Parts: sequence; structure tokens; C-alpha cells
Amino acid sequence: MIQFDGLSIEKQLLVHIARYHVTRANVSQVTAFLAAGIDWEALIRNALTHKLLPALHTTFSELPKDLIPRELSEALAASYDNNRQRILTLCEEMNGLRAAAGALEIPTLSFKGAALAQTAYGEIAHRTAGDIDLLLHKDDITEFIALLKQRGYRDPYGPAQEFSPRKRQCYRRYQCQYLFVREADQLMVEPHWDFNPWTHAIDMDISSIWRRAIDIELCGATVKIPHAEDHLFIMCVHGAKDSWRTLRGICDVAALIQSHPELNIERILQRAQAQGCMRMLLLGIILAKEIIGAIEVEKFDAYISRDPALTELSRHVAENLFSDEPKEHNIWSVDSFRLQLRERPSDQVRSLWRTITTPRIQHLQIIDLPDKLYWLYYPIKLVYDYVALPCWKLVKRIRKIPPGSRSDPELEKARSRAAWRRKADAWGKWSTRQAGYGNELNRKLINLVRILPGDRVLDVAGGAGNPGIDIAEYVASTGSVISTDIVPEMLCHSRRQALEANIVNIRYCVADMNALPFVAESFDAVVSRFGLMFCQDHVHTLCAIRRLLKPGARAGFIVWGARDKNLIFDISSKVCSTFFGVEYTEKKVGPFALSEVGILECHLLNAGFSAVEEFEMRLDSKPEKESRFWQPVIEQSFDVDFDKLPAKVRLALDETLEEAFKPFLKGEQYHFTSSMRIGIGAA
Repeated sequence: MIQFDGLSIEKQLLVHIARYHVTRANVSQVTAFLAAGIDWEALIRNALTHKLLPALHTTFSELPKDLIPRELSEALAASYDNNRQRILTLCEEMNGLRAAAGALEIPTLSFKGAALAQTAYGEIAHRTAGDIDLLLHKDDITEFIALLKQRGYRDPYGPAQEFSPRKRQCYRRYQCQYLFVREADQLMVEPHWDFNPWTHAIDMDISSIWRRAIDIELCGATVKIPHAEDHLFIMCVHGAKDSWRTLRGICDVAALIQSHPELNIERILQRAQAQGCMRMLLLGIILAKEIIGAIEVEKFDAYISRDPALTELSRHVAENLFSDEPKEHNIWSVDSFRLQLRERPSDQVRSLWRTITTPRIQHLQIIDLPDKLYWLYYPIKLVYDYVALPCWKLVKRIRKIPPGSRSDPELEKARSRAAWRRKADAWGKWSTRQAGYGNELNRKLINLVRILPGDRVLDVAGGAGNPGIDIAEYVASTGSVISTDIVPEMLCHSRRQALEANIVNIRYCVADMNALPFVAESFDAVVSRFGLMFCQDHVHTLCAIRRLLKPGARAGFIVWGARDKNLIFDISSKVCSTFFGVEYTEKKVGPFALSEVGILECHLLNAGFSAVEEFEMRLDSKPEKESRFWQPVIEQSFDVDFDKLPAKVRLALDETLEEAFKPFLKGEQYHFTSSMRIGIGAA
């Protein structure tokens, strides 16, 4: 079994919870970790990342109550109930869709989601709610899409629906699914005609999966799903496609095998071998055994021993699973990990060739060619991907990077994400303490943007919870909030706060503010608090945000004012520069990038906003003498953890900061005024 001794105690505990969630064995290992002392916030954050919040509830509910904080137990129970309700809503909609499709003689097959939860875990709420995944025959896709549109669904990536027949045929050749979203309740439906993109060169026998499909009772209806042997095969191939990014995917495979002892593994292996997916299937089985421990692998030993690549692949997955900077595997790019998943050289070559040469939607949008000239998209794709795009990136880098510097923009983005990941714990740690200060700003945004109960609001760069949670509470149950951030670790803290406050009308999306994946004209308001300063191209980002607003709807942005008007940060950063050499020097990107008077208004006007206003807002603060108010500012802004500093360094740092802030001490309180600039505009 793979050991995770080098991980934090919270990550090790999560692995044991995952094992108990599937096997219902060795609960003593969970209690042993709990007795050692747990950072509950870190545990919740990791459970959210790995989509195992239901596992926390089901495991903790069987343990002595004194081992778990009462507030956490209640929050997990509420989350579990909300998850169940969401799944019931998804099932009701799925059954309605299937009935409507059946009336049109369109057969559907449900997989993953509630169907998998029921067959693998025996309980629909034991797996986190997601979307509705349906397999259809390729010839039925067009008619089914029309049905979805009748029921209020829209494709957020709409251009694929407007293509000419030839281009639409191309899209459906290389893709394997669509995504449709219904704005009213944010339900998502993914109609599939295959399980993998054509570029991956996986020729699954879809007709046999249809032939072997079985019926089960699910939420009061008879639903057709894949046979357990096929479902296992599908989940292993799907996990490989997603590079096994979460523990939940591995739990799913283990639970399927555990709950179906009658599975004919030899038959599954023969089918996988015939389709060139033996290595994918065996990797999923090895991970289930080595991480979850649910499977006796003697029957696989002969197959595993013949393929030494499996050892390296499983090691890579295990290392990447809990890495603070996991390696990203783009499904549309040439990727060595994905190529190594194929045991047949011919499949590797086909996948490589298709990935390099196949035009995709972005290439079809470069120029609108008539169908008879469709063949020109192949050289267009090659020139765009391997000549024009690299040259454009090179020119952009030369223009934007000062002489003598040669940093890679993509590398800088990766470093930025890594920095925010490191700072995420600090933001979560201090979010409660800063709530009062933040609430005043949130109320100001709500009033200026004219947010009303029932509105659908987008919080861009929402971080650890502000202002999204306050707005979600304000718009009430008839409204909703989607909070985005560039790294999931920040959003985990917001999820935790929402969970503790039993706020269920806020959802989360990991997204760069420069590429927000939402339907145009779908929000009643957009807000961003201390986020806009960190994007590379402010006007470009604002244009993208304006596109998401309904006509006449408003957006509001809070950014920092001049640095010399924000003395807590200014003085803290100067002291930190002395100690750690990490002084902020950003110009175009950074906390004070939009501090100049009038620049925010100018950017809003250039982005096409109307009724634009910009003004200064000042907030007074009076921290107590002994409050060490500088600690949250330093930990959130710099890669510094006071608790991990050597005692002498921490003492010297505190003494230096006390001396630097001494002119602002009056009696037992410090007196400060912070300056912010607020920009408002209408679509």
C-alpha cells in the first residue's frame, strides 16, 4: 500500500477517511490521527479539493462525539443534507429529460453522478453532487440539444452550435461532449456521444456498452446505466483522462469493485486489452488497491508484472495527488503522461498525430471558410499553434519585460498561482478577524452596485470569502452568488465559512479573471474587492466582465488607494524588506496598480461601461496596542508565517514594527486611515 508519511497530518487523515469511506474497516487509524491534534480548517480544505466532504460526515458521524468539534459536526451534517437535496434535484431533472427524450425516441444512458453513487456506495449522498452526464447516440445529439434549449439550457461556449454542418461535424468528431447550463438554477447537463476526445485515439466499443446496459431504480424512476463491468472501465479511462487529480475518482473505482464482488475481472481486462486501454484500467485498479486498499490484486499480478511502466505512472499520480504545485495535464496538448498511459506504440503515434494536426474550435473561429475549403483549417491550425502563437508570445514578452529580464509570462503566471496557494492559509486564518472591516466594504458595494434580493451575482477574485458570502446572505434563497478565484485553495476557505454559516446559495469556480467561463448577459451584478489590480490587462478583463452583465446591470470594483495613504501596509512592507527581502515592487500588476486617481474610471470607460463613477473611500481603524495588527497584513501579503519564525526573529520583528508604528499610538490604541478607490459602471 502506498504510504503518505511525508504529508501533513491532515492529508494523511483524509487518506484514512477515504479508505474507511469505501471499506468500512480500520476506523482505529482515523481515531488515532484525531487524537494527535488536527488543523480542522486544513482538513476541510483538502476534503473540498478532493471532493470528499460526504466522506468526512459519514466517518465522523460514527465516531465518539467528543473527538469532533460540535460546530464542525453540525456544519458537515448540514452540508451532507444540502448535497442530498442537490442530488435529488439533479435526479428529478434527469428523469424529466429522459422522459422527454424517450417521447422523441431518443435513448439515454446515465453514468457517473447519482447512478454511480447508488451502485458503488449504495447511497446517492455519499458522493458530491455535480452535473447530469448522459450518453446518447451521436445521431441523436442535434435533436437532444434542441430539447435542452426548450428546457432553458444554454451552451456557455455557444459558437459550436452556430457552425455550418461541416464545422459542426468536425467539432463532434474531435470532441466527446457538450456542456449546457440552465441559468435559473445553475443545473448543468453534459450530453456525451463518447467518453474521450478523438485526439486521445481511444476507440471504445460504445455499441457494446449500450448492449450490456442495465436498468436500476433511482430516485423513483427506472434508469438505464452501464453494466458494472463497463462502468468500472469507463471510470478508469475517465480517471486517466483527468490524470487522477482527486481522491474521489480513486474511491469511485475502489467502491465499484468492493460493491460488485461478482465482477468478471478477466473479461474486463480482455476488453480493455482489445481496445488498447489495458494500462489505463490496471492503473486505476492499482491506485484503488494501493491508496484505498479495497482489492485483492493476486489475479492482476501477471498483467501488472508484464508492464513496468505502471510502477512509474502510479508513483507520479500519488506524488501529484497532494502536491502543493500539482503538474497540470492539458487534455488538448501533447502530454508525456497521457502518452505513457497507452501500451501500444501505434496508439501513442495516433494520439500524437491527432493532437498535433486536428483543428479545434478556436482554429475554426480564426476565419470563416466555406465548407469546400475546410481542408485549409489543417495548415491554419499548424501555423497558428506552432508559428504564430509562439511568435506572438515572444513579441509580447519582449515588449512587456524590461531590458535585462527574460522571465517567461507563462512561468510568471505559474509562480503567481503558487504564491497565492502559499498565502491561502493566511487569508483563511485571518478572514474571521477582519470580518468587521470587510463587512463595511461589502455593504458599500451592495448599495453602490444596487444589488437586490433574488439577484444572481458574480464575485470575481473572491478569495477566502469576501464579499461573496455577505452578498449570498443578502440576496437570500431566491438569489445566488458564484465566487471565482485563480486557485482552489483560496475558495476552500470561503466554502468552509459558507458551510459553517449554513449558506447554500453560493457556488465556486476556479477561474482566471481573464478567462471567466460564463454565459454572456447572465448576471445581475458583478463585484470584485481587491482583485482587479492583479490582472495583466485591466481593460481586457473589464471588457470580459461587462460581457457577462445583463443590459443595464452594474459592476463595482474596490482597489487600494495610494500606498502612502495606506500606512499599515506601507510601514509593514518596509520592515519586511529589511527582514526578508520581499518588498513589493510591482508597477503594472500589484496591490497599488490602480491607485492613481482617475485610472480606474479611465479603464471602465475604455472597456465600454456607461454611467461610470470613481471616488475615494476612507476607513478609520483603531487597533488595540497589544493586538499585533500587523501580523495578518504581513502573512497575507508576504510569504511569511509568524508561527514558524524562530522565536528571536519573531521578537525582533515585533519590536521593530512596534517602534515603526509608535507615532500612530494614542493611549492604548493606534489610529489609522486606509484609502480605497471604488469604480462603478453599467453595461
